[in-house]
Amino acid sequence: MKNKLQWLFSTNSLRFKLLSIILVMVIPLILLLIYFSQYSIQVVHDQVAKSNKNLLNLYMEQTDSILAEVDNYLSNQIATNYDYIYLSSYNDDEYNIAKISISNTMSTDIKLHSMIDSFFVYESSKQDFFYVFNQRGDFRERDTIQRYLQQEVLKDNSVMKDEALNSWNVLQINNNFYMYRLYQFDDIYVGAWANFKYMMNPMDLINLGENGKLFFTSSEGVPLVSDSDHVVANINMDKSEDDYYITGSEEKYLVIREASKRGEFSLVAYVQDESILDNLPFLKQLVLFISCTALIVPPITLYLLRRTVLLPLNRILAAIKHTRDGVIDYRIEQYKTSDEFIKVNEAFNQMTSQIHTLRINVYEEQLSNQRTELKLLQLQLNPHFLMNSLNIMHSLAFMKRFEVIQDLCINLVQYFRYILKSNVTYVPLKDELNHVSNYLRIQEHRFQEQLTYSIQSPEAYNNFEVPPLIVQTFVENTVKHAVTMDEPIHISINIELVLDPEAIIKISVSDTGAGFPEDVLDILNKGEQLYDEHGGHIGIWNIQRRLKLLYNGAARIQFSNCDPGAVIEIWLPLKG
Repeated sequence: MKNKLQWLFSTNSLRFKLLSIILVMVIPLILLLIYFSQYSIQVVHDQVAKSNKNLLNLYMEQTDSILAEVDNYLSNQIATNYDYIYLSSYNDDEYNIAKISISNTMSTDIKLHSMIDSFFVYESSKQDFFYVFNQRGDFRERDTIQRYLQQEVLKDNSVMKDEALNSWNVLQINNNFYMYRLYQFDDIYVGAWANFKYMMNPMDLINLGENGKLFFTSSEGVPLVSDSDHVVANINMDKSEDDYYITGSEEKYLVIREASKRGEFSLVAYVQDESILDNLPFLKQLVLFISCTALIVPPITLYLLRRTVLLPLNRILAAIKHTRDGVIDYRIEQYKTSDEFIKVNEAFNQMTSQIHTLRINVYEEQLSNQRTELKLLQLQLNPHFLMNSLNIMHSLAFMKRFEVIQDLCINLVQYFRYILKSNVTYVPLKDELNHVSNYLRIQEHRFQEQLTYSIQSPEAYNNFEVPPLIVQTFVENTVKHAVTMDEPIHISINIELVLDPEAIIKISVSDTGAGFPEDVLDILNKGEQLYDEHGGHIGIWNIQRRLKLLYNGAARIQFSNCDPGAVIEIWLPLKG
């Protein structure tokens, strides 16, 4: 026996050499398998986290986009609706009329904002709180929110600091969670609120597994859910600096977070780590099995390992890479493999199908939002123009120039009939030029001999289609900023057809005024919104937004100066 052992472990023994070779082959293989097991787990964690992160990002961007629309609506209400001025009136009749008008407007507009539960207005000097609401919830809930806002948030003007007015804020009433937004105009507060419970309804498409959950949290990591069963107590959700991480004292969970850019809340999803790795092969047991049998059948073990683990993993990683690179139509083909990998492949194919469906839904929602935004941008009524026109008519009536008043009334009627066409995207060029002519004829009565104009457009171009108000906005800005009582101003409008290399309508609007300041000219040519001490100039910016939506970037506007005056050139692809 002793002699046999000596022979077996002799350095010159063939068996020893074979054993050494086998050990040299098997030990790196075992180490490699251990590495691949950990790497596979990490890859699955990363890809599951990134996939869910992309879904959360899509939902949060959609939510932020809706909140941004509500922000724009509330700020525009204060900035453009004159009824809010009358709310500060001491005359009860004027106050009640303005209150009814605002309520009627908000009752119509809130139907366009399905996420929002209510718009409200609070007049602090009269301590009058009124609101409109969407058809959900009940009176008791709305009354509770009203009393809370009036007694806790709006009771003291000194409480309304910047942090309360600059974003959507979270509040808890009883066992329900809400967010609200406030805008202030003197003693008037205009705002909106929404229940987080209803905000979760569009997110049912996200599949986080049997034990996975999705909910909103505050910026401090507090879950904004009314049912405590939706939250696992041992999960740490206060790592706001991390997009995703593994946590849990009893069971491990993968937590993914996406913070809102519009308010003090985040969208959080957690997935049970065990369920993430449930469909992976049992690599640790496989490594142990290979370690025990590697001395006997290492080539067979390597072949089986390659066929049962590495190739399926490579297929999965290749599919994940295609999906990460944006090829969401890629699917893992069915092939004969283990049940675990079949389930992983089916889960992956199902997940990519859901992503594809979600992207289509988001794209359709964006198109719908763009169409809504386009109609809103077209509705720009200038109350100052109406008041100036009425003043002109008053002066002409005082001078008994009734024929001129008749002509002015016809021009004014045609002007407003045209400008209220909110249901059309394009109009014939001749209609736009007739509208501009009506506007300029009205302004001629206002400025007498200080304003002249000319419009040159061949009759062959009359039926070309252009967006409504595209020329009138720039002419109106020219009259507003260039016409004075010091020097006469002439406005010229010229229409040309340019081959560049395709047919393009070139609309030139020029004047003989002082021209654009250099800093203003630079801002306008960059397509940025112009601001001054009175706030933002939305007319030109709206035109640029409309052209971008209608022509997908194919239209352009060029601003320049000439000697003398300013020149605006609008280049539109031919539509008809």
